[in-house]
Amino acid sequence: MVYENRQEVERKLPVSKETLDIVKRALWRVVNGKRGTARIAKIKGIEIIGKTGTAQVVGRRKSEISRNIERPAHLKAHAWFVAFAPADDPKIAVSVMVEHGEHGSSAASPIAREIIKAYLVGNESQNRLKVESEEYILTSNAKFREPDKPYD
Repeated sequence: MVYENRQEVERKLPVSKETLDIVKRALWRVVNGKRGTARIAKIKGIEIIGKTGTAQVVGRRKSEISRNIERPAHLKAHAWFVAFAPADDPKIAVSVMVEHGEHGSSAASPIAREIIKAYLVGNESQNRLKVESEEYILTSNAKFREPDKPYD
């Protein structure tokens, strides 16, 4: 689903602009840094800011971790990735959760990348964001709708 919200400031966070800038820069590195866990979400011409993660389904003993014991699929951790783009003037925020996907970097961030790409780049007639590249071809058959318009 696509929702369009209008910005409305309800209250301000009790943190300084400097602190928020530090957090924003760290989250920028998750996608754009050389060692970022969500480098796979990077889109040429669009700066994405995000955070990967996992949500453990069941606890693991140290002996299981050290022996690298394989878990049944239904016990594997959930994978997640949250992001917004473009970094300096956000137009979209996404949250992707992949049940039993294990790693947000490999399971959830590629899905978020495709959602962001579809929304910001879309087809040429939408022109939400001009990006100088020919590599933006959706790899899924998902249909996205404009806000306030019904699905096909």
